[in-house]
Amino acid sequence: FDNTVFVIPPATARATVLYVGDDSERDSKRPLYFLQRAFQETRRQAVQVIARPPQTPIPSGELESAVLAVVTRALPEPRAFDRWLNDGKTVLFVLGDAQAAPALAALLNLERLAAEEAGGTNYAMLADIDFRHPLFAPFADPRYSDFTKIHFWKYRRLDVAAILEARILAKFDTGDPALVEVPRGKGRVLMLTSGWHPADSQLALSSKFVPLLYAMLDQAGSAPPAPAQFLVGATVPVRALVARTNTALSVRTPDGSQVEVAATTAGFASTLAPGIYSVSSAQPPVQFAVNLDPAESRTAPLPAEELERLGAPVQDRAPDVAQGTVRTLRLQNAELENRQKVWRWLIVAAVLVLLTESWLAGWMARRPAALTPVT
Repeated sequence: FDNTVFVIPPATARATVLYVGDDSERDSKRPLYFLQRAFQETRRQAVQVIARPPQTPIPSGELESAVLAVVTRALPEPRAFDRWLNDGKTVLFVLGDAQAAPALAALLNLERLAAEEAGGTNYAMLADIDFRHPLFAPFADPRYSDFTKIHFWKYRRLDVAAILEARILAKFDTGDPALVEVPRGKGRVLMLTSGWHPADSQLALSSKFVPLLYAMLDQAGSAPPAPAQFLVGATVPVRALVARTNTALSVRTPDGSQVEVAATTAGFASTLAPGIYSVSSAQPPVQFAVNLDPAESRTAPLPAEELERLGAPVQDRAPDVAQGTVRTLRLQNAELENRQKVWRWLIVAAVLVLLTESWLAGWMARRPAALTPVT
């Protein structure tokens, strides 16, 4: 009854990353070259990087479709990012040099922001990292929390005190901020005071670079696709599957019938049988699978204690104890009776021995008298 499983392969989530800079993706010494190669297409997620020069206005369609923007130079229209950030998106501003500080100030709605090139050391390292933040939470395990092997040849010293609500996520061993987060509406602006290309640091060549970028992408709202596997009797959030909030939907069940989901209904609850369901009113149709609960495959008998905990009626154990006591008494009586039978046979044997001895004694006493001659 449960040897059939219905599976819908998860759809590939697609995300767009907007890059604003004046470098080429073919230049192996520039940030865009490493950014393009960090985001690899997988079966679960496909990331497209769109590069735009800072002097060209960004089409509104590209800006709306992007969930993460990487900026290395001045923005052509800083105010266009205000509503975009309020929608929960993320901007990663990489300070390629101190001259980019005015562009960052415009993005943060600040009149002025001071930045200067840091110097005086051969290289800097990340020494103070906030592993409680979602960006660095994947590295909280001691096996992955060592960032000291990443050397930063150049970085920019930024006046973070002038930025309200700024949160420093990572510092260099010199005490200067390395990564700063500033909330903007529902979104956020991340400021990296050094580049990841070889001229600035070894970050792009380290094993931390790709997971860090994907953590930024996930935090920006590029979540994996909604699950397409549910259990019988569960309420399926069909509106999240088809991205429709206020329209009626039609769901095709495994037996071929159509079930209407009203515009005021949040989910689809008629998952009465396992099989493949399809939201036929969506174009293209969206499918999801409904299966039996795996717990129904456990056919082993439950202990009496578990049945009692679940509220099932269980026979009282007192009769079992009394019945066991009676059985023990019967066995003891039977054993005692068997022992008594043995003693009976021993008494009979003793009587027979006594009778035999008496007969032999009498016979022996009469025999000499019979042999005496008469005179």
